[in-house]
Amino acid sequence: MRHLLFFALLCATSLLHAQTTIESDEAHYDGEFIHLTGHVHVVSEMGMVEAQQARITTLKQDHDKWEATYILLTGAVKMTNAERSQFALADKVEIFPQEKTMVFESLGEERVLFIDIAKHMQLAAHKIRAERAQQDTVQGYGDVRFVFGSEELERLKAQFVWE
Repeated sequence: MRHLLFFALLCATSLLHAQTTIESDEAHYDGEFIHLTGHVHVVSEMGMVEAQQARITTLKQDHDKWEATYILLTGAVKMTNAERSQFALADKVEIFPQEKTMVFESLGEERVLFIDIAKHMQLAAHKIRAERAQQDTVQGYGDVRFVFGSEELERLKAQFVWE
């Protein structure tokens, strides 16, 4: 049975300014972090992020409102934002809701893959930082390439469907 953690995250950010739903197979709170394991799904206005594990740091604002200050997702992380036609594969993703930032990282030899179909952008790097402040910016770090190799494109196509 899946556990559902539901946070009405009333963050005034474009990443998580609406309700965010977080699901996982198992969850526990250790007094400092919420630890999620199994198939973790984070669904918000920024899209859907799936992973095998997650750790969430929360900060209580009011009696009934919680704001996530840091979300760490690990293990075969997939990000889908169908509205923006954006897709990504990474080993690890850090989400900083207050800074409106996501940092995708590769922990091995394979690169993080980020594609924006609408803007015809491909980005392969060991680390990718995406920000949604006043304008959207995406930056690659560490052996950056702007065209996928055939095996990288096949990896993306095996995980996502786009037109």
